[in-house]
Amino acid sequence: MICYLKRGVIHTMIKIAIIDDDPIFLRIIKKILLQTNLEVGLDIDVFTSGAAFFNKSDEYKLLLVDIDMPGMSGIEIVEKISDLSTLVIYITGHSEYMESAFNVNVIRFVRKDEIETKLPEALKTALRKININQDVLWKTTEGILGFALRDIVYLEIDNRKCYCHSRIKKYELVNAKLTDLLGSLDDWFLQINRYQIINLRFVNSIINDEIQTSSLKNITFHLSRSRKASLLKKYTERLLRDD
Repeated sequence: MICYLKRGVIHTMIKIAIIDDDPIFLRIIKKILLQTNLEVGLDIDVFTSGAAFFNKSDEYKLLLVDIDMPGMSGIEIVEKISDLSTLVIYITGHSEYMESAFNVNVIRFVRKDEIETKLPEALKTALRKININQDVLWKTTEGILGFALRDIVYLEIDNRKCYCHSRIKKYELVNAKLTDLLGSLDDWFLQINRYQIINLRFVNSIINDEIQTSSLKNITFHLSRSRKASLLKKYTERLLRDD
């Protein structure tokens, strides 16, 4: 999710991908998106195949996917998506596909013969969920961006620059200090040394003074001795929670 400033007010820009092998429906869906009063800005990309979609590395908050496509079906596309915060609306002309198309990301099915009447409401439902998932707004070198806390793996200072590492991308934050950022985070975050704050949701193991995460298996984090007791206490509490 991207946010931009206009007349001193923060406005949300949502990145959306439409994937359909039929150019006519690509145009119809995009037209409905632009004509629906969603009160947000839309950054829309269109793709005629799953291969074309996965060749682009952009992060999308919402996908509108045709189920029945040659090569890679819409179901296969959604199964390959690693970011659980990406929401999906299936566009389908075949009701029989629906039973096999359930996935944690999927929030609605819209039949192609009902697209004019059903898609606008499905879009509004999706955007309500996206807005709920936005927890903090930070200024980055790409502009002001919104982040869900569950998507942030860790924050760090490296060569006097501050970075936010999400599950799938690294962002450089502008004029940011770890002490200031820590105040806007929830109690799942802990500063583990002078240069890093880690999200305990992603901690997979703590062995001696080293931490490994479930998201970044090839990276080991060093735990400061002075912070070890605090982290172990919070990590133990984490194991007893489910939020």
